[in-house]
Amino acid sequence: MSRESLREPTYLGEDYMVDQDLLKGPLSNRRCTDCLFLIIFIGFIGLMAYICSESVKNGDPSQLITPVDYDGKLCGLQGKEGYNYLYYILQATQ
Repeated sequence: MSRESLREPTYLGEDYMVDQDLLKGPLSNRRCTDCLFLIIFIGFIGLMAYICSESVKNGDPSQLITPVDYDGKLCGLQGKEGYNYLYYILQATQ
C-alpha cells in the first residue's frame, strides 16, 4: 500500500493488513502494569491527608490565605485587627 492510494477518494482499503492481535479487539490481552505505582500513589494520598489534618488541627489555616502587608504582618491579624484588606501604594520608578 502506498501513501498515494490513501489520498484517492475511491480507495476502500483492499490492501490494508490488520494485525492479528487486534482482530479480536484491544481488550483480549490486557493486564495491570502499574500495581507498584498504584500502591505508592495511595500511600502518598494517605500521607498528604494526614499532613493536612494535622496542620488544620494544630495550626491556623487562615494564615495561608490572609494577605500580608509591607511589614510582613497578616492583615486582620497580628495587631492589624481593624484592617482586613490589603492596600499597597507603589511608587513609580523612573
